[in-house]
Amino acid sequence: MAKDASQRAKKNTAVDKTANAKNGKTNEKKSNKFVNFFKKIGEGFRKLKSELKKVTWPNFKDVLKQTSVVLFVTFVFLVVVGCIDLGLTEILKLLVA
Repeated sequence: MAKDASQRAKKNTAVDKTANAKNGKTNEKKSNKFVNFFKKIGEGFRKLKSELKKVTWPNFKDVLKQTSVVLFVTFVFLVVVGCIDLGLTEILKLLVA
């Protein structure tokens, strides 16, 4: 008998939910969009914090070495582009004069 009663109760709740859905009524509270927005932001910061803990940060010696390589390559390209610009400027002067 208890089994039949529980099955009837399940059926009744299912019927109530579909009837309420048809009427546009729901028993569940709607969550506030403003609150959800800030919850998502907080969750994002928590994930960011956990990801930053996984990062392997380089030591100062490695940073110095990589910075010097970047500066050297930048200087080389500066010289190359400057020479090309100077050459093209001289060619333009010969053509215009």
